[in-house]
Parts: sequence; C-alpha cells; structure tokens
Amino acid sequence: MNILLVEDEVIPAMDLKKRLSDYGYTVSGHAVTGEQAVSLAESLDVDLILMDIKLKGDMDGVEAARIIREKAEVPIIFLTAYSDKNTLQRSMSIAPHGYVLKPVNDRDLFATLESALVRNRLEKDLRRRISLENVFARVASLAAAADSLDEFLAESLEVFGETLSVSRSYFLAVDRKKKEIINSHEWCAPGIPSVMDIVNGQPAREGAYFYDRMFLGEYLALSDTELLEDPEARDTLRRQDIKALLLFPILSGKELLGIIGFDECRSPRDWQPDELRALETMVHLAKGLFLRIRSEAGIRRQLVLNNMLSDFTGKLIDALPNQMDRVVQEALEAAGNYFHAERAYVSCFLEEGRFYNNTHEWCAEGIEPQKDFLQHVDTHTLSYFYNRLMKNEIFVFEDVDDLPDNARAEKESFKRQSIRSIIIYPAFIRGVLRGFIGFDSVRKKRSWRSVDRSWLTLFSRLCILGALSPRDEERLLIDGGKNDS
Repeated sequence: MNILLVEDEVIPAMDLKKRLSDYGYTVSGHAVTGEQAVSLAESLDVDLILMDIKLKGDMDGVEAARIIREKAEVPIIFLTAYSDKNTLQRSMSIAPHGYVLKPVNDRDLFATLESALVRNRLEKDLRRRISLENVFARVASLAAAADSLDEFLAESLEVFGETLSVSRSYFLAVDRKKKEIINSHEWCAPGIPSVMDIVNGQPAREGAYFYDRMFLGEYLALSDTELLEDPEARDTLRRQDIKALLLFPILSGKELLGIIGFDECRSPRDWQPDELRALETMVHLAKGLFLRIRSEAGIRRQLVLNNMLSDFTGKLIDALPNQMDRVVQEALEAAGNYFHAERAYVSCFLEEGRFYNNTHEWCAEGIEPQKDFLQHVDTHTLSYFYNRLMKNEIFVFEDVDDLPDNARAEKESFKRQSIRSIIIYPAFIRGVLRGFIGFDSVRKKRSWRSVDRSWLTLFSRLCILGALSPRDEERLLIDGGKNDS
C-alpha cells in the first residue's frame, strides 16, 4: 500500500515513516509544502495521502487537498494538532476519509487508515457500478437507434474503453475465405498506439489458440498474459504490448460473427465481475443489432430482387419479338450492376448442345467485351464446364486458378477473357438445357455468396426465353420459306 506523507516537521515525519513501514505500508513520497504535495500526488501512484493541515508556505494542507481532489479520487486523511473553526469547516468541504489527532497513537492511526482504504474501495466500486449502469443505458440506446453496426461499434467501443480505463477496445471480423482476422474498428486511449496492422492477417483457423476458444462461445479473460502457456499466442500479445486481455465472441449458431476485445497495455489487471457482466451485455446488444441489420438488409435485398424480376417478366410479356433483345439487355445490365459484377452475359445452345453463342453481354465501364469471341463455341472443347451444366450444377469459382487439371481448356479460355472469378447458372426449359447466364469479376477475385441462387434460377430461365424467342421466330420463318420453295 503506497502512501504519500505530507508533514513539514522533520522528527514527526521520521516517526510516522517508521510506524507506517513497521505495519507494512510503503511511504512512496514525502512532501513538506502544499505545492510539493500537489506535484508528488500527480507524479506518484499512491493509494492514500496522509496530510498535515498546517504546512509552511502559502498553501496549507486543506488547499493542497482540494487541488489534488480535483484531479484524482485518492483518499486523504488529515493530520492535525488543533484547528480553528474556519479551517475545520474548510477541511470538511474536501470530504476527507478521516482525521488523526496529534500526537499520533498507533491505534487511532491504523484504524483510520484501514477504515479510509475500505471506504475508498467501496466508493470506487459504487462509482464503477453507477458508471457501468450509465454506459449500459447509453449503449442500449445506441443499439436501438443505430442504422448500422459500424455506427454502434464506433461509439460503444469508445464509451466502454473510457469507462473501463483500458488501453484499447476493438472489433475483429473474420474473413472466412482467407481464414484471417480483420481489425475493422479500434479505439485507443491517449498515448496507446494502434495495432490494426499487426492484428490484420492473424490466423482464424482451427488450432489457433484464440480462435478455438472463441468457438466455445465463452469469453476469454486474461489478467496477466505472461502466464499464457501457448508460446505463439504469448508472442502475439507481446508484440502488441498487451499485459491483460478480454475477448468476447459474437456467435450466431455455429457462425462466428465477430470478436469484441479489450487490451490493457500498462500493467496486468484483474477484470471485475461487474465489468464482465456489462461487457457481456454489450456483446449481446451487438449480436442483436448485427442480426437485425442483416435481417432487414435481407428483406430489402429480396424486395429489390423481386421487383427486378417482376419488372423483367412484365416487359417480356409486353414486348414484341423485335423488342426482346433490348429487354434482355436491360435486365442483364440491372443484374450485373446489382451483384457488382464486371461482365454479365447470356448464351444459348445450338444443335442439341454441340455449340453455344453469346447472345447478350453487358460490361462495366472499362471492361473489354468478349461477345464477338464467344460465337459458335464447341462444347466438346469445354467438356468439364458443359458436363457440370448438364447436371444442373452451378459453375462457380472464386478463383479460376482453382479449376482442376481436367478443366485446363476452361481455365485457358477464362484467362484469355481476363476473368478472375466466375459464376455461371444453367437454364433448363422443359427439362432441356437451353443456355446459361454468367457473371465475371475481372479486376479482382471475389466471393459470389451474395448472389441469390434461387433468384438466379428464375432469372436465367427468363433470360434464355427472351433470348430464344426472336431467334426461334426467325428460324421458323427461314424454315417456312424453305418449305414454300
């Protein structure tokens, strides 16, 4: 227990130091003036101040205590031999944790010290509980009003970080494809460096110490990270200068939505039960908000897709044969833009599937068209691709380099078109494969998880029907002309 002693008389000061030391206390500083007491209280980490009221100089103990109390909630005990009524009233306005009369006797001194320390712990606990309750109310209000998870996380991480006096608070997302951690939100206390660059790219795989524990659905509380037995995990925390750590998983079923974390970089610390309960509440609110926003986004997304499909269907019904191509082209452009593709296209099979033609193509700005190079393509040269479609399978590769060895021709074809990621959906009409629609990503590899597969089933059939209709009519006219002759 560290005590700052403020006593301007040499012999009483020496006597008090010895008594305190004998009882197991540490006098970490000794001031003889009010000004010196204020300075030492700022520079030293003390648990209690034992302050003589009467001090030499312009600042007495009461004034020094007032200034100290404005900056820190440290318990103060006044030493006094006598005081006039005015000085006593001034000292009471400071709300000291006790008085010890001179000459000092051990029983009064140590009873007052212990009483002051107990009272201070209780007051700190009460302040923390009140503060956490206020934070909970504020964070709950944020969760109710927030339109995005970003908005909620940015403010709530700062609020909790400041309330708990931690060094950092952050949200970690999980890149399931790369199996890596992404530090998407971070708050740092003044003087604490960001570790976003260090955290990004950390493994999110089975067997990784922190990742495995997050999937258990339980928070991880480390009071002293040096006690970690896992050397890889310990070294990771050392690089970030983390002395104590809290990690809370946000799970929905078996899906890890993210991780909320808190670091203490200054020293090890014990995480209090009420702090853990408050943080669990924050995680619960974040999960609820995450699921609500995702659900609302899914509903909005489905409405957009349904409207797109309804508009396409209506136009196809109303269109004359010579208007069909334009209707299909407009629908293809709308779908390409919505799914953030860079190329979208419709292809129809000819001669019972021996060949196919690219009938319609939309390209984003700056993307080279490929339609002219995809006419009368022999499906036998692309047997892997064609067989997948014949089995009514979606042909999807987030990285065309992952195509198997028996799809070498397909890989070469996609490379010539600068395709990096691709999804192709077959269209069966009355049980016969009549064509397909496709979406390409050219500038970067991408996932196609956002593409609604059931919606694509209907969209692909409509596209093929629209593409075939004028061509079937043209073929009928040609065949009719032959018969007439």
